[in-house]
Amino acid sequence: MFVLFVIYLFCILLIWWSYSGYIIYLFTYYILRRGSHNFPKQKFTYPFISLLLPVYNEDKLIIKKLNNLKKLHYPGKLEVIIIDGGSADNTFKLIKNRAAKLKNYKILVSKKGKIQQLNLGLKKAKGKIIVVTDADAILPLNALEILAQGFKNSQTAVVGAYIMPKGSQLERKYWQEQNQLRVIESKVYSSSIVVAPCYAFRKTLILKFPDDCVADDIYISFYAQSKDFLVKYDSQVLVYETRVPKNIDEFFTHKFRKANAMITELLRFVYLTNRFNIRSRIIYLSKFFQVIVLPWVLILFLAISVNLIIINTSYRIAVGLVFLFLLISVLVATSLFNQKVFSIEKPIFPKQGINLKIFFFTNFILFFAIFSHFFYNQDSCYEKIN
Repeated sequence: MFVLFVIYLFCILLIWWSYSGYIIYLFTYYILRRGSHNFPKQKFTYPFISLLLPVYNEDKLIIKKLNNLKKLHYPGKLEVIIIDGGSADNTFKLIKNRAAKLKNYKILVSKKGKIQQLNLGLKKAKGKIIVVTDADAILPLNALEILAQGFKNSQTAVVGAYIMPKGSQLERKYWQEQNQLRVIESKVYSSSIVVAPCYAFRKTLILKFPDDCVADDIYISFYAQSKDFLVKYDSQVLVYETRVPKNIDEFFTHKFRKANAMITELLRFVYLTNRFNIRSRIIYLSKFFQVIVLPWVLILFLAISVNLIIINTSYRIAVGLVFLFLLISVLVATSLFNQKVFSIEKPIFPKQGINLKIFFFTNFILFFAIFSHFFYNQDSCYEKIN
């Protein structure tokens, strides 16, 4: 019986940390260390940027994307490298017609697969900062300028843009919560990850992505932290993602693939946790427990709770108090999650409380992903939504 109670206590602690303790930790750490993260101002020269745009069958979006890139303002040197993965539609033709004559644009052709495309782009890139963006991402005019400024601190190796979907309320509610958490992590110390539509990193960080990499954005974030660098999530760079799920079926398929990719990259770095410093290790392990361990623990927790009630009805009060404790903790974490200390500058959408519908639905997807992970294989070639 003692062993059962120890396991039950472990489950309670892990559930508490995953759903509330982590937020409480971030808030407490930030309050105690606020003001200690100000770095001395240094003379800043805008670095040479190489912008990589991997494309595959994007003839419906590529013209809008190229027009967006041409309008970007950047006071430093810039080159744009477009890497086509062997498109079977008119993408390559449209790119040649629009960009071939521009001096700072290069057009490359690689094997199919985003990782193969990025690795070819990295090989040809001459810039000190690499910016990766997707064809369905619309960048603000000052995006490159702000992203470059994020590297003023020599400890920062990766800077991500704040991504919001266009035209999907379901997706917007999901992104709002995820973005807020990454902004909080970034303000405290280092964001757990950046996201694919737009992010930047120092070219000296990696020579190439691993051939079996599934999610370049997640890999680059964990890799940077394993090398004792910081990852920042900049709320000033508001990037709109135009290709978003339009219904529940597309939302499930899209998030399932994302969850599977997250699991793959988390497992890649679990053997390297000794390379993370203590703060980065807490961020990484928290994400690891939330994504990979928590689904199994929740099932075990519910099973033990039911078992305790059946074995002895006097345990009902104790089990009820445990559930009450977890509920109050989640409410406290939700309140801290939206404190003004973590306010986000305009033009980001107003903050909101945790949406229970999104919460339960995304947790269901996460459960499905972890239980089916070893039977579901994917790489950087995948079918796009819509």
